[in-house]
Amino acid sequence: MQDPADALYPDMPQNVMQYVEVDHIVPSSELSSLLTKLTESKAPKRPNVSKDDMDLLKMEVIIANHDNAFEIGILDMGDLTTFACPECKGALVSITEGQMIRYRCHTGHAYTSSTLLAGITLQVEEKLGEAMQGIESTAMLLNQIAKQYKSIGNQQAAQKFKKEADRIAKRARTIHDSVFTQKLLSEDHRFDRPD
Repeated sequence: MQDPADALYPDMPQNVMQYVEVDHIVPSSELSSLLTKLTESKAPKRPNVSKDDMDLLKMEVIIANHDNAFEIGILDMGDLTTFACPECKGALVSITEGQMIRYRCHTGHAYTSSTLLAGITLQVEEKLGEAMQGIESTAMLLNQIAKQYKSIGNQQAAQKFKKEADRIAKRARTIHDSVFTQKLLSEDHRFDRPD
């Protein structure tokens, strides 16, 4: 039987192993016995952490508790990027830690490269959906106006509005097709199996 966590996060083990030196790799069925064994063992020596890493960690804890990243100087902790935070549209700073690049916005939202890519592509999908809905609403209203003019005998105005409705509906179809072919992207696609 597949572990539910494996179904929700199929690429988590590969992501962890790419960025972190892993102490143990066991199937989920052996996890409880490993944890029991580890609790009975002497704790490993505390790792050496640089002052810069400790300062960054302290800042991260403060941000997580209070969301005041700008006030405590997050913009000075990494390189300012040209990307905007998908949640608040704030300025994003890239922070490099070993092989991993992650992002924080000036208000405190945090992203890995993968979650930032997913957030940006989700935004694109949402905006395309909003555009599609707006254009389709315009076409429906133009059709309604055309019917109204037709019902009162003004064929010229009815045809004009109907023609415009058809033109707008064609544009809506293009956006509709874009919405349904837009792919939610993330860095996890590197683990995709070829078709």
